[in-house]
Amino acid sequence: MMQLGGAPDPDGIGAASARHGRNRYELWDSVNTALAEQYLAGISPLVLDEFEQAMSAWRREQAAPTVRAVADFFAASAIALTHPSAITDLLTTQEPRAITGTTSAQY
Repeated sequence: MMQLGGAPDPDGIGAASARHGRNRYELWDSVNTALAEQYLAGISPLVLDEFEQAMSAWRREQAAPTVRAVADFFAASAIALTHPSAITDLLTTQEPRAITGTTSAQY
């Protein structure tokens, strides 16, 4: 019986695109895994999962994230989880600043 219509993916572009997307995901996943092992050893798996989701969301919002930019942001953000006293110590050395402008919150 004769079938009408074109072949589903005659030039293989759809399959190549799917492979590219999968490869890209696997590469970023390996980068995230290496960063987590380096900077978040001993962190609760639940906290680690939430942190990695937040990092993935941040990365997707970047125009063209490089591995270096992601690694730098990951390391800087991980300090809050692994060395919270360093953050509070740094904040206590800062001069108080006045908050200017108007904000309104409706609850």
